[in-house]
Amino acid sequence: MLLYAVVADAPDVVYPSPVSGGNLSVINGTYAEMFIFNETGGNVVIINDEDVFYNLTDFTQGETNDVLFNAGNSFIIQKEGVYAIDFSISFSGGGSDLYGVTVLKNNVPQNNLYIHRKLGASGDVGNAGGTGILTLNVGDIVNLAIEDEAAPAGADDATIDMANLRIEKIETRTVNGTTITNLNDLGDVDVSTQSEGDFLQYNGTGWENYDLFNDDLTFNGDIVFTEDVHGTAHVIQTGHNAQINMIKGVLNYFYWVDGVKFTNAPKGWTAEKDGSIIGISVTYDVVSSGGTGFPSLSFKTLINGATLGSASVGGPTAVGNQRTTRLTWARDTYAFSAGDNLQTIAFLQAFGGTPTMVIDSIIMTTRIVYDE
Repeated sequence: MLLYAVVADAPDVVYPSPVSGGNLSVINGTYAEMFIFNETGGNVVIINDEDVFYNLTDFTQGETNDVLFNAGNSFIIQKEGVYAIDFSISFSGGGSDLYGVTVLKNNVPQNNLYIHRKLGASGDVGNAGGTGILTLNVGDIVNLAIEDEAAPAGADDATIDMANLRIEKIETRTVNGTTITNLNDLGDVDVSTQSEGDFLQYNGTGWENYDLFNDDLTFNGDIVFTEDVHGTAHVIQTGHNAQINMIKGVLNYFYWVDGVKFTNAPKGWTAEKDGSIIGISVTYDVVSSGGTGFPSLSFKTLINGATLGSASVGGPTAVGNQRTTRLTWARDTYAFSAGDNLQTIAFLQAFGGTPTMVIDSIIMTTRIVYDE
């Protein structure tokens, strides 16, 4: 890791390290969240014995990066390190029962993350939460569990209305071999000899000049690209400014060319170069929705007329104006070649029965990137 400071001007002064006594905050990017949300009812945890932890299950995955969400009830660690952990839970259970909640690491209760909550009358909903820090290794399993710690009339099940478990990796940083925990570790910054536009580089013991530009403003540094990011992105808008009576299984083509509208015809445009579809966004109105079964409305960009393997995004089916949907894909997920025919369509499927639907005022944007 290299640390640089940009010099905006060059007065004859020595600047002390910024934020005396402050901490260096680092956004790491390894985190995960899972939650339970029940407005009515709840997830029942069967508790057979007192003072025995039982796992919470049926979680929904939240925002997650570099952590594996496992089978709806736990996290599996992919990067070793120190993690900040917090949780909250709303639940009901036996009257006057004292429940304990904690985080398990490889099925072992963690005392620094243990809390307990005594409920009032049977059916009352109580809330509790906890926070702590754990050192975790690759493959460690982390999950949330509950016990009936003290039950006047024997162990009672717990009904989970809401719950949330969040973990985030805390990472230290080093600069040229020096561990940085405080900004004062970097020492004083002397900019009296710097030129405007130059950079200061921390070398592990102090700051030194890093001439990014020559006097004639030609570039004097090295640029290294670690990934292939070349290519030209294009946006293609198509649409249909009239009602379409959607019929199950029928492809409804639409697009605009120089202000002329073509509908329900297998037309499209020809790709000029090799490239990929990287995104679709759609705005439309649902005029009516009826019939039987459960409708599934999708918008697709076809490659050479293929409905399978072409970019597709599902959209809301409830009646209303300004319905929207969008989706993006990594490059090469939906690749096409120069000369391929690209088309945009609306398509109605169903899970049982024969639904009906009328949509109107469709504007569909297909984002593509050409290879260079």
